[in-house]
Amino acid sequence: MVIRRYIIKEIFQALLAVMVVLLLIYVSNRFVRILADASNGGLSTDVIFTLLSLKTLTSLMVLLPLGLFLGILLAFGRLYKDNEMVAMAACGMSPKASFRAVLGFSLLVAALVGFISLQAAPWAEEQASQIQDQEKASAELTGWAPGRFIELDSIAGVIYAQAMAEGNNTMDNVFVQSREAEKQVILSAQGAYQTIDQKSGDQFMVLTDGFRYEGVPGNRDFKIIKYKKHGVRIDEKQVTPGHRRRRTYETTELLESNELADQAELQWRLSMPVSAVLLALLAVPLSRTAPRQGKYAKLFAAIVIYIIYSNVMGIAKTWVERGFVSPWIGMWWVHILLFALIWILLARQYGMGWIIRSMFMRSRS
Repeated sequence: MVIRRYIIKEIFQALLAVMVVLLLIYVSNRFVRILADASNGGLSTDVIFTLLSLKTLTSLMVLLPLGLFLGILLAFGRLYKDNEMVAMAACGMSPKASFRAVLGFSLLVAALVGFISLQAAPWAEEQASQIQDQEKASAELTGWAPGRFIELDSIAGVIYAQAMAEGNNTMDNVFVQSREAEKQVILSAQGAYQTIDQKSGDQFMVLTDGFRYEGVPGNRDFKIIKYKKHGVRIDEKQVTPGHRRRRTYETTELLESNELADQAELQWRLSMPVSAVLLALLAVPLSRTAPRQGKYAKLFAAIVIYIIYSNVMGIAKTWVERGFVSPWIGMWWVHILLFALIWILLARQYGMGWIIRSMFMRSRS
């Protein structure tokens, strides 16, 4: 029991270290993408970290199996390099005991991955979709960006600001083109700011120190008006739900559906905890190295196997969606192939007899 706890401790520490690196890579990449949307006026700065947190939660269903796989490789690689596995074997710990330790820990991680993939991730995706829909509806109020022409449906025209202060509340060198009662109106102003009428609650953009050009140039009714202040009301759009991706569907919805795409999404979610266990078991034979090889000797081969495995899962999901493969076969053949690879590696290292004895006999360790 002491040795098993020691092995689990080593795996847990390696898992934490790998997850920190993977999350840093993912979060930095996702943050840049969300920040680009915000700079283009598609998102307000208030929701950046909320969206980032939701997307990070969703990513855990993929990152945790990968982190567990790499963590076991690194932990066992160090144990082999420092001859600790040899010492454990001399103390009476059989390979089956280390397998049991890995299997027990991987089942706990798989349970967490299953909860995330079946419950937490769909909820997080739905929340992110609602936030994005809300941002699209309020883009006319908060989504302005300097140096770009922004189309506003509420005034049937466009607005341009050369410079904008933090929070999009004040602007410099503003140009507005709109249509009012079949007339074209152009407004220019040295500055502008947003305000809310306390009585009606309407949102206004107040332009300061500018000119209003109304009508068609050359006609008698063409007007040029100089103003100190000029208010333009901006109506907020109604929030209309956008197209829901299947990743936002609740798992119960997928279970009740007979559509191939829904079945593929369901099998993808179920595959996440299964992959966590299989990758953990695969890491044990892959991590076995000679002392002179070093603990990173088989890391490259392990990463290649993971890339092939994850890509084949994506292909299998697409085949189910398009009806090339029956949902009864679904994505399970991919996991069967990986299980067969684990069996072959174990048979090469310990022999077929060891596998049979491990399945039908109790370990003496």
